Amino acid sequence: MSSKNEEINHGVRQVNHNLIKIDVSHGPSHLDLHVPAHSTFGHVKKAIEQQTGLESEKQRILFRGNEKEDGETLQEAGVRDNSKILVLEDAVRMEMKEGEDTSTATMQENVEEVKGNDKEMLKAFRAIDETRKEIDKLAERVGALEVAVSGGTRVSEDEFGVFSELLMRQLLKLDAIEAEGEARVQRKAEGFVGWKHV
Repeated sequence: MSSKNEEINHGVRQVNHNLIKIDVSHGPSHLDLHVPAHSTFGHVKKAIEQQTGLESEKQRILFRGNEKEDGETLQEAGVRDNSKILVLEDAVRMEMKEGEDTSTATMQENVEEVKGNDKEMLKAFRAIDETRKEIDKLAERVGALEVAVSGGTRVSEDEFGVFSELLMRQLLKLDAIEAEGEARVQRKAEGFVGWKHV
């Protein structure tokens, strides 16, 4: 029987010192990982491999719209408890199976095709991230107004109206971002979060 300060994670009993929970999105599936806050993204890839079977070499991790390197730590990237990361499969490695034509020309064609798709997806992720940052700023302002009102401070309805209008504009901007696949899933998730503040 485990105590409150211990957790079984990946078949290993760990003392719960500085563990954070990360929401991992991979295609239509989601999983929660509990890892030390000082872990690297390489460690996270190995934990994902243990739970999903997707080899760590075939994973690409995106956080806030940017791809992360294996040696970078979660703390350096700003990953905190309940942060969300996105895992993509490296399409070039997935397409190159045993027995396929692996000539330089064929591989280069595959790389160029994937790079084009990746550029569009990364562009969408960055646009989603920028819009999310604006939504977060506006949500903080609305929250501050709500705290002021609950503390007895009088606030005009116009102030709430202005922030609601600005939030609505950001949500419309978010909805207009062209996105496919994982980027579309991320856009939808950010939209749900944004609507909670309107």
